[in-house]
Amino acid sequence: MLASGKICKHIHLPVQAGGDKRFDRLTELLHPELEARRPSGSVLGKKDYLAGTRRLAPILLRNDVRRVFVDGDEAVVCYDMVTDSPAGFVRTTEWLTFADGKVRSSVLLHDGQRWPEVLAELVRRAASASASSHDG
Repeated sequence: MLASGKICKHIHLPVQAGGDKRFDRLTELLHPELEARRPSGSVLGKKDYLAGTRRLAPILLRNDVRRVFVDGDEAVVCYDMVTDSPAGFVRTTEWLTFADGKVRSSVLLHDGQRWPEVLAELVRRAASASASSHDG
């Protein structure tokens, strides 16, 4: 169901801001009392959510929004998280709720087969960077 109103203007902004590595803009779009549920079952607040998004920066190229579904103050955004890892892109779905024009909650789901490849590449790059810094 597509809805009209303020929420429609804001739906894609958090996904795009994260994909564009515009962390200052992403910070503005998140509610101070954000609750972000991850596929692991953990629940993150705003500070940890932003830290997790920043950790993806070395491999994240962009987020390509594919579909958006809206009902009231809730939206589901389906997008491809495009990386330069061997996984390429990871199909991602994020269920967002809004309060006061900001993302109040997020439930994130990733393609379970490709996400481990992304994490492995992040670990590999971190280890390579660490080894390089010790060589100099």
